Amino acid sequence: MWLVTTNNNIAAIAFHQRLGMDRCALHRYALRMSRQLKPTIPVRDAAGVRIDHELEFQLLLET
Repeated sequence: MWLVTTNNNIAAIAFHQRLGMDRCALHRYALRMSRQLKPTIPVRDAAGVRIDHELEFQLLLET
């Protein structure tokens, strides 16, 4: 299983780590490109934290 979240989403990061998911990549400044496709993505969240990077998580499922 694989997913991507933004650097400011601390609750989601903690939740996925509790599920046993591992962070497997950090995509620095990935939101620059995302904002070109979707300009409504805010630069900062409600708490004032900059939203700049994407964190990639994965969980290896046994077959």
